Amino acid sequence: MFRSALLENGHGMRVTLANFGARIGSIQCLVNGRLTEMTVTPREIEDLLNDEFYVGATCGPVCNRISNAGFQLNDVAYSLDNNDGANCLHGGGNNVSYRFWQLSQKSATEVNMQLELKHLEDGFPGDRKLVVRYRLDENNKLSIDFSAETDRDTPVNLTNHSYFNLGEKDIRDLQFKLHSEKFLQRSSQGIPTGKFIDSSDTGFDLQQWQKISDFIDRNRYEQIIAEEGVDHCFVMFDAAIETAKAELISRRNNFKLTVFSDQPAMQFYTGKFLAKPFKPYQGLCFESQGYTDAVNQPKFPSVILSKGERYQHKLIYQFSQM
Repeated sequence: MFRSALLENGHGMRVTLANFGARIGSIQCLVNGRLTEMTVTPREIEDLLNDEFYVGATCGPVCNRISNAGFQLNDVAYSLDNNDGANCLHGGGNNVSYRFWQLSQKSATEVNMQLELKHLEDGFPGDRKLVVRYRLDENNKLSIDFSAETDRDTPVNLTNHSYFNLGEKDIRDLQFKLHSEKFLQRSSQGIPTGKFIDSSDTGFDLQQWQKISDFIDRNRYEQIIAEEGVDHCFVMFDAAIETAKAELISRRNNFKLTVFSDQPAMQFYTGKFLAKPFKPYQGLCFESQGYTDAVNQPKFPSVILSKGERYQHKLIYQFSQM
């Protein structure tokens, strides 16, 4: 059954959540005294039931792509749903973005959502328990705590897939920074080759403010030019939660988003493939996560959660008037 919940703080920030995919349905902040939508969101929150673009969704149990829709673990081969060509995207067609989670509102500023997955019901091993906790504080910080437990070894790599535009009609005039100096080289199908590319090969210094339209239109990296946008996994300098991993500003609204995460990578996606009821480039994603296809790339940091251990991932979206 579809359920929603509202978080509010004393500074007028409002976050609407939905149990369908443990999603963020809306983030509204006061911009120059006016309540303004920060994300790409449907007209009605129930429209998320028909969403094809993972709007605001929790993605997993393994987000991003798994090559050839399969992997081996402990000498056992696992076959997954190939819902992205030959590959598995965000955990397959029956992934957690399209499940109804159990929602429990703890207070006006905290909501917990829980989902249990049975061994192999989605192709992945283990009876698993996933929990997402949303908390809103008085500093306009929306904290998202992902956790998971399993009764056998299994890959876990969860992320949030919100599209941000900071109240603008599209992202082209927004400016951004990334706490990164390299990203994963990938095929045209989004699968990493195992090699790393210097971020400077784009022709931009990502630690300095860059306009989104310039980064797309004047990029020097051939794949970004050909695809008319970015959809790459950037490697973070470090995984310290205190370090800003991405920043986004709207000069028009004099407003800023800062993203904090304890994950080693972030998928940066400029939303070219958004379509009706949305528009291409209407919003962009900063998806904090482990490395893409880590289950098939032994040189990448592991995303395997061992039996008896606990997966934890902390993500913070902080909004502020400049």
